[in-house]
Amino acid sequence: MTYDYHSQVSSIYLGKDIERLPLLDNFIKNKKFSYHKGDLEPYDRVYEFHDQHSLYNTTEENHDLTEEPLSLSRRKWLVLAAAFLAGIEFNGISYCWGVFQDYYQREMFGNDDETKLKLTFIGTTISFMSLTMFSPTEYIVSKIHFRGALLFVIALVFCGFAAAPFCTQIWQLYISLVICTGTGFGILFSVCIFSIAQWFSDQEINTAYGILFASTGVAGSTIPFLVTWISEHWSMQCAYHSLNSICLLFNIIALIIIREKPHHQVMDHQETQTRSLKEYESEEEVIAEIITVKHFHSHEDTNIESLSNRSLLRKVYLLVLNNPSILTWLIIGFLRSTVDISPFTFLPSYATFIGLSPMQGAITIALMSITSTIGPICTGFIADFWLEKVDTLIIFTAGFSVSALGWVFSYNYNALLLSAALMGFCSPSYFTLAIPVLGDITDPNVFSFSISVAYFVNAVGIIAGPFAANAIESIFSIEPFMTHKLGCFFIPGLTIIFIFLFKMKLK
Repeated sequence: MTYDYHSQVSSIYLGKDIERLPLLDNFIKNKKFSYHKGDLEPYDRVYEFHDQHSLYNTTEENHDLTEEPLSLSRRKWLVLAAAFLAGIEFNGISYCWGVFQDYYQREMFGNDDETKLKLTFIGTTISFMSLTMFSPTEYIVSKIHFRGALLFVIALVFCGFAAAPFCTQIWQLYISLVICTGTGFGILFSVCIFSIAQWFSDQEINTAYGILFASTGVAGSTIPFLVTWISEHWSMQCAYHSLNSICLLFNIIALIIIREKPHHQVMDHQETQTRSLKEYESEEEVIAEIITVKHFHSHEDTNIESLSNRSLLRKVYLLVLNNPSILTWLIIGFLRSTVDISPFTFLPSYATFIGLSPMQGAITIALMSITSTIGPICTGFIADFWLEKVDTLIIFTAGFSVSALGWVFSYNYNALLLSAALMGFCSPSYFTLAIPVLGDITDPNVFSFSISVAYFVNAVGIIAGPFAANAIESIFSIEPFMTHKLGCFFIPGLTIIFIFLFKMKLK
């Protein structure tokens, strides 16, 4: 855990023995100890900190800082509900892009390999943009706050979807869907992540992110079918306009509900370890504590401030690659990303390969989407109220590996349904816990940059996994889809080894 200056300093002096501050003042006035000028600056800041928030008053007018107003308690669940709807929106385009791509190949651009590659890259790039906008969004929010950022999202997404039906060239689709819509979805996703981090405490943050990522399953089980039905009964242009209307509605809801949490609480005593002056054995320990805090904070500020003048690669080295825990976590994320999406991508084709009907393949994917809605919520709940986050990830990663072993031997409809249900339940576990774990091992000043790096690595893994599996199948004469099935079985097992290494580093 990183050293939070304000929470640590205030935890020393803002406990139940706040009236003992004059005692500390007497320690300093006695001048029994040698210290340099400026060493007691944090002590002065503590007094300023008290004055700003009127914490000197010990009368009944002082509210209990551990009590959360009912209006704020309700508001955070409204914020989560708005983020959930937004999650359906920015996950929906990733799931339904295959429908659009099939239309463009049949009706407009042809079915040659070059066209397939260009159109496939549009969907991949939209997903990539959605996952790598955390650092730019942090800067945007610092200037225009959540509401301004969401207004920017509404403009980008609306203009992108409004222009897409009139595109006659592939490069025009890149401008409308990747630059406009993809950027808008990336900012929207980042705002949802930042708002949930503000509104929910450590005791419920994993469940909150689980509910957010459950929107992935809802999007996968509804949006593609809706787009397909509209395109078959009317036209693909109507499908674009319908999707644009849904996104506009969800974005307006997010604009109305999602906002920064009011800073009504200076400190939550239930979450902060309080050390009162009674626990100090001597005056020397009090002075040493102040000097240590001051020097640590000064050193930390220097490091963070110096990062603004460094190149991007230097930032990656200092904040990520030079930290063994973060580096191990990135490896875990890359390995999981190579296989987490494969079942969703290849199960429909595998169903027809073993002789099932296209409708049975669609039902298989629908079942997997339903269980992938339940899985993140269960993952977050277990991580909050039963096990640690890392232990929860180990269990669900092992469950994904076992379910993939069932896929290896699934050559009938019932066995495939069972494997699909289990894989859908376990596959979102990494993405559910990734951001809370990063919050535990990174400095708050570089948290968003660390998320950007982590999701960039995940996006590379999502692309590299299926590509490597297809390349192996083309080189060796093996059963179709066998590389995907074996990869989903062995790679999670390898991931568990790295998770144990990560757990050892944390200890």
